[in-house]
Amino acid sequence: MNRTEARRQTATSPKPIKRRRRRRAPKRNTALVPGLAPILLMEAEDDHCRYPVEGAGIDMKVCGAPRTEGAYCTAHARICYIPPPKI
Repeated sequence: MNRTEARRQTATSPKPIKRRRRRRAPKRNTALVPGLAPILLMEAEDDHCRYPVEGAGIDMKVCGAPRTEGAYCTAHARICYIPPPKI
């Protein structure tokens, strides 16, 4: 086998497939207002913070602190809402 044949053989040989590691989903910010236990989303009233804390679907628990800005308490509004740019 000469050099040209060796180059052809290596050029056509398949390369091994590198598998990427899956990135894990980031953990949710489970920051709660001190002294308040999370409540089920289905039990939340209009004045409760709706920030998801744990679970999913019908078993989802939300912060439950008094709402101040939009659907969230002050602490979770800082996480969820982006302030408008200063001009």
